[in-house]
Amino acid sequence: YSLLSGVEFEKYMKDIFEALAYEVSRTQVVGDQGADLILRMGSEKTVVQIKNLSSRVSNKAVQEIVAAKRFYGA
Repeated sequence: YSLLSGVEFEKYMKDIFEALAYEVSRTQVVGDQGADLILRMGSEKTVVQIKNLSSRVSNKAVQEIVAAKRFYGA
């Protein structure tokens, strides 16, 4: 998967979540509050930040998705 760009990887993950029966929407590339995908299944809403890394996720990325959870009401 490392050959995919960030946007390509997001699209790939969107397809996977849709195959798992989630309703998936992609956020804007800029101003997304740290979320890349919004997943819905029934009344449950989940925000996802996509990273295609071979290293650990940064603390900043964790802080962003926590903020996105509140922003999107997930």
